[in-house]
Amino acid sequence: MNERLKAALEIALVLAGFFLFTWYAPGSQELIARYRAFIILFFAFSLLYLTCISPCLIFKDTLASRGLGGWNRLFIRTDNFKSALRGYGTVTVCGAVVIVGVTLLLQPARIAHINWNAFFLKLAFYLCSAMAQQLFFIGWLLLRLRTLLWQDDSQNQVVAKRLQLSAVAAAILFLLHAPNPQSMCISFVVGFAVAWVSYATPNLFLAILCHALLGTLLQRVALIQLRFGPHYLQKDFHFFQTLFPLTKKIIDNQF
Repeated sequence: MNERLKAALEIALVLAGFFLFTWYAPGSQELIARYRAFIILFFAFSLLYLTCISPCLIFKDTLASRGLGGWNRLFIRTDNFKSALRGYGTVTVCGAVVIVGVTLLLQPARIAHINWNAFFLKLAFYLCSAMAQQLFFIGWLLLRLRTLLWQDDSQNQVVAKRLQLSAVAAAILFLLHAPNPQSMCISFVVGFAVAWVSYATPNLFLAILCHALLGTLLQRVALIQLRFGPHYLQKDFHFFQTLFPLTKKIIDNQF
């Protein structure tokens, strides 16, 4: 089986699994509690497959191509740190200016009444969430799309390839965040920007910081709901807080 066919098959299977789980996973606290062990095993296997089995055993991806450095640097990629910082930093600063600026323009009282305990707690949880999501996005999806889209991943037609990769990756994120229209549109814009930067200077550590900061600003400053899936309108239903009761205790004790 050639590499493009393997990439196409893997993308199709992983995205199908994501959609099936998102739309058909248990939708009540009782069902989540009942199937907790199975759900945790599903997440653990998914993480193992996307971070170890696929990149290390099937496609032989390098750590650098996944935005990672060596174990002696705690897997933080440092050889492209300065150039990557310019890219991810620009995305972060521009995104933060837009979020805070629009909030000041439309709802200025929100800035004056930010709950800083909630802000930093959300940021802490977002760093963990962003790590998993960027391992998926930069460490897996962008690499598989590069294999799928071009037989020759050379430096020919760099701008066209970069634009194509960014657009396709952003479109996939758009669909993954259905049916929440706000989450879908924001994911498309930020996904396009992060994919554009990651084409030339993939750096997982900086991408995680960018993701966590912008996500926290969106949810704790602009108060935009980023949840997705069929239950995103149920404000009293929190899938991961139900799956991991300790997180719910921490949040409830704080607020």
